[in-house]
Amino acid sequence: MITRTRRFLGLVSALALSLCMACSGNADSVGKPDRQTETDTSQNNPASMAYHSFTVTALEQYLKDEIYTDDPSVTDIQSLGSGTVVGNGSIIVEQADDPADTYDVEYMCKPNHASAFSVTLQKGSEQRFLVKEDGCVGNTVRSVSLPIRLFPKAESIAFSGPHDSSFVVVVHEIHRAEPTKYTPQEASTPM
Repeated sequence: MITRTRRFLGLVSALALSLCMACSGNADSVGKPDRQTETDTSQNNPASMAYHSFTVTALEQYLKDEIYTDDPSVTDIQSLGSGTVVGNGSIIVEQADDPADTYDVEYMCKPNHASAFSVTLQKGSEQRFLVKEDGCVGNTVRSVSLPIRLFPKAESIAFSGPHDSSFVVVVHEIHRAEPTKYTPQEASTPM
């Protein structure tokens, strides 16, 4: 009887876990984060340390040490703006230089709850929707990007969320090396 109860509880736990994982996805298919770096509670995990510090400086250091150095295609990174937003607010960003580059928006948010928020780029009265999240996911660093040519000359980035949400945000202009094109060589035939 105890063995059957344990098996039943194990099945119920597995089902509950899979339902939670299915429900935690982003329901909005228009925009989704490019990357979500989940942190663990380890004090040695760089993402965890950035999240627990919850400062622009900590997020910038994490990106410099862990994210941008791992991508060999990134050849130049320009900071366009950074700051903290509580609830609804925006951060002024510098104008990007090259329409061939990409806006890279990295952010963390607190507290962990299921109230939706959105991220948009703004230029005057124009807006470019980037992503809508179902809520803050604790212990994570999130990322969303957009080619600059799709919304050149952005003036600010706006977060619209619950009044008790806090966001730490950094915006970069990322230049990537052109991919090398393969040009097949003619096969030489021995004479």
